[in-house]
Amino acid sequence: MRISSLAIVLLVVVVGAISGCKPLAKDTYQTCFGSADCTGAGDSCVQVMSTSSDRMCTHSCVAGTDCPTSRDGTAFGVCLPVSSGGTFCYSHCSFNSDCPSGWICNTGTTRGAACTPR
Repeated sequence: MRISSLAIVLLVVVVGAISGCKPLAKDTYQTCFGSADCTGAGDSCVQVMSTSSDRMCTHSCVAGTDCPTSRDGTAFGVCLPVSSGGTFCYSHCSFNSDCPSGWICNTGTTRGAACTPR
């Protein structure tokens, strides 16, 4: 049996749509483009610093205990203010390698070391 060119094109389009068109879901403390990228409970995509276009999946907090486990395994995150107002969960860190690519471990925050954009 011969498969038509149209059938092959349709198969490629369907496989491509299933495997590559939808952005991967992001957990808390991962970089994002929009809130639809975020899967953590109560998370939205927040611009974390006025000097950076970087955004991360996170949610509001009053204290670090309101934040989920950090990327480095610390039981809670760090609750810090963001440029747009309010306070949000950041991942605690000890080293730059604890942070997403392009972010650094900022030890100069008032509430503990946290991953922030470069």
